[in-house]
Amino acid sequence: MIVQCQQCDTKFNLDETKIPAEGAWVRCSKCQEVFQVMPPGGKPPAMEDEEVLDLDNLPPGGPPGDVDFGLDVDKAPAGAKGGGRGKGFKVIFWLLAILVLLPVLMLGALVALDRLHIAPALVERFRGLPAVGSLLGKAGGAQPAATATAPDNAGLALAQVRGYFRVNQQSGRIFVIQGLVENQQQQNRSGILVRGKLNDEQGAVVRQAVVYAGPIFNPDELRQLSLDAIQARLGQPASPDGTKYAAGPGGNIPFMIVFGNLPDNLSHFTAEVVGSEPTAPSSTTAR
Repeated sequence: MIVQCQQCDTKFNLDETKIPAEGAWVRCSKCQEVFQVMPPGGKPPAMEDEEVLDLDNLPPGGPPGDVDFGLDVDKAPAGAKGGGRGKGFKVIFWLLAILVLLPVLMLGALVALDRLHIAPALVERFRGLPAVGSLLGKAGGAQPAATATAPDNAGLALAQVRGYFRVNQQSGRIFVIQGLVENQQQQNRSGILVRGKLNDEQGAVVRQAVVYAGPIFNPDELRQLSLDAIQARLGQPASPDGTKYAAGPGGNIPFMIVFGNLPDNLSHFTAEVVGSEPTAPSSTTAR
């Protein structure tokens, strides 16, 4: 007998002797639609479940242009259409999978970038997020916090100390300690030396440097100058015209310490004034 798919209208040649009196459920091999087939003269049964007839191995036949029927064994309630239900479930499943997996993959990519010190500017945008920041801190090294400064050194005190990361075009990720040295003495002070230290999570010093207060860099210079050029300028007690960097009584002078080749396990930093010398007012540069 010839049956026609109710969904795609494809005709199939089906051996009617394979269809029981109560009918059979069949699946279209072209569009996967499930529908009921009754024998000639038969009526739909009142039962809730019917067994789908497996006719996958039927020999080809039927009128020219017809397609052999491919059927799967299944259980389906009378009048049900299983193809659409299966497709809908798959769509919902993959949508939920994408919603769950996408944030996980993005977080994993950020951790990998931070560990490899790749695209640090991009990673820094997400470091402030509570959950993300904790993971980035473990993988790529926590940003040192300004948790400690040294006491006065001969009447010189540190103020407005902060630390931050920057990206240098030649050296990659760098860390900068910046602040002011306040002169609480009654005379000019020059040759002011400031020492900065970077500590790991166990408190051990992993980097340290001593610079003269006075020379500082703007963001463009920190990004473009080589690390050697930056450190060379920080090691000069006078400006390019030969005038010493100095702070008058009650005044202040800026300082900046720049670190490169950063380890991964940074925890905090310290800064302290370690030296200075008196300077005559006529030979100072006021700051």
